[in-house]
Amino acid sequence: MFQCRSVLFKCKSISVRFNSSSSSSSGIPKLGTTPNKFNPKSSAFNLRPELPEGLFFHPAPAAPNPEITPKAFLPKSDARAASDLYYPEQDSLVTANEIKEKFGVTDNFISLVTKPNPKTQQQQKKLLKRSARKWSDKTLKARTLKEVKKSQWERDL
Repeated sequence: MFQCRSVLFKCKSISVRFNSSSSSSSGIPKLGTTPNKFNPKSSAFNLRPELPEGLFFHPAPAAPNPEITPKAFLPKSDARAASDLYYPEQDSLVTANEIKEKFGVTDNFISLVTKPNPKTQQQQKKLLKRSARKWSDKTLKARTLKEVKKSQWERDL
């Protein structure tokens, strides 16, 4: 029987030692993002990874545990969706900033997946009516035509 606690692997003439006694990745350097050959913001669609030599820890960009998986992404057959253990019912409303910080999503994504606040909607309609008073006849006609086209599109005409 083997009594040593580490295993030695050879890969492409590089010796890498894994310590089997500890499961943490404290000795392995961690990559926060994938190093890219191009500018990561303007060329995000054109990923050309330049990975460093050797061994590094680069976790998948997924939720690390089921507790932070949003309920909207769970299938209806999943038992976690109905569980109070994973998703306790909250009486207070959650703000968009809290969702943004907790799940790391953009404002645009939040606006797509959530319903707008009725009070905010009413305030926006009032502001639109105030600004519409200043519009010319041509602008008003274009706006009404746009609304008609939108309603036809929604009814699939």
